[in-house]
Amino acid sequence: MKFYYIPLEIWKQKDLIIQFTLRDLHIRYKGSYLGVLWSLLTPLFMLAIYSFVFTQVFKAKWAFAGSDQPSFSLLIFTGMIVFQIFSEPVNRASTIITSQPNLIKKVVFPAEVLPISIVMSGLINSCFAFIVLLAAALVMGHLSLTVIYLPLVLLPIILLTAGTALVIAVLGVYIRDMSNFISILINAVYFMSPVFYPVSAVPKKFQTIMYINPLTSVIENSRNVILNAQPPVWTGYVLHLFISLVIFIIGYKFFCSSKEMFADAI
Repeated sequence: MKFYYIPLEIWKQKDLIIQFTLRDLHIRYKGSYLGVLWSLLTPLFMLAIYSFVFTQVFKAKWAFAGSDQPSFSLLIFTGMIVFQIFSEPVNRASTIITSQPNLIKKVVFPAEVLPISIVMSGLINSCFAFIVLLAAALVMGHLSLTVIYLPLVLLPIILLTAGTALVIAVLGVYIRDMSNFISILINAVYFMSPVFYPVSAVPKKFQTIMYINPLTSVIENSRNVILNAQPPVWTGYVLHLFISLVIFIIGYKFFCSSKEMFADAI
């Protein structure tokens, strides 16, 4: 499969992807009294807790907009939402194929729909958290017109997450303890990403290593466009967009070349 056919192949499956994305969201909140409202309430509670713990308990400050205390919680919250876009689907990807044996054993079923749908489901769930973040930023006077760059800023992490999820979904079929390894890896990436701190706080000799991590660019650019009234840093953005695109293409081709063997392996 040539790489320029991939968008066309995904577009052909758009109805199934939408169907399974909505199905995943339905299962997520099935049986709960508040249903999808939890997608708004959970990040709202998280933001309130971060604001109290970091500004009142730890008295933490960040070099941002005069270092006013409410801003620190917004910076942390932004980093956590961006990281969640990546971590949730990647954590789930290792079992997404093995948990659906009835679908996988159907000859005509396009298995790639499953990992892509959990990426879309996670993205939609994170959108609710972004709504809370943007509302809080507006109330605190930090929201600016540069927020229009946000969808563009998030594109690399969406491609990176999809490509990574596709690879892990394949590995999870053959390595059944893959989920344990991924959980450990995600925790390591969590603290190696600038979620709770700016890159400038890292010793200079390690900053280059930090910028190799594609999540760093997305987290910092998200803070820039939402809270700092600054456009994205385009040099780092273009590089990480290219890397993410390559990872997605490799992941998609790897998945498509492996999926015919899934039925025998499950």
